[in-house]
Amino acid sequence: MNVLHHMGTEEVAVSVFGKVFDVCEHLVVEGPFCESGIEKGHGPSPNALCISDQWVAGVANLYGHKVTEILPSKMQPPYRKVWKMSRASA
Repeated sequence: MNVLHHMGTEEVAVSVFGKVFDVCEHLVVEGPFCESGIEKGHGPSPNALCISDQWVAGVANLYGHKVTEILPSKMQPPYRKVWKMSRASA
């Protein structure tokens, strides 16, 4: 999933993330990275939401998933990351 950062607000991003988590055992998210929380605008993506490792892990946990791996993206490093997640019981 490489659309989360286009959701406009944190509330919409969490809602969309939750709907995807509801139907996925495993999920891969790629997007702009920031050091803490979630914020708008970052590096080459000034209008996109950028997300932190902690934010992704927190939302994953909220929906019963866990982050299993964090990788640098091959697209626009170091501004982007890839987060792999699985249902906590999987």
